[in-house]
Amino acid sequence: MQTKVQTKEKNYERGARIADRRKALGLSQDELAHRIGIGRQSLSAIENGGSFFRFINYYKTDANTILGTHLGGMV
Repeated sequence: MQTKVQTKEKNYERGARIADRRKALGLSQDELAHRIGIGRQSLSAIENGGSFFRFINYYKTDANTILGTHLGGMV
């Protein structure tokens, strides 16, 4: 079982990968947020280590559906 610190580190790493991929694709936070159907503030929170899985559970979907192959498989 992961500790809270390990979970936060994992969320931060995942958020950094998402931000890096978004930038590599030349997308702003607004553009990506619109494409995946969330607000820019939510995307910003995810990129800064916010709980990605809370979002996934809320929308009853998975990371591949949210980020999709049309966005270059960001996760």
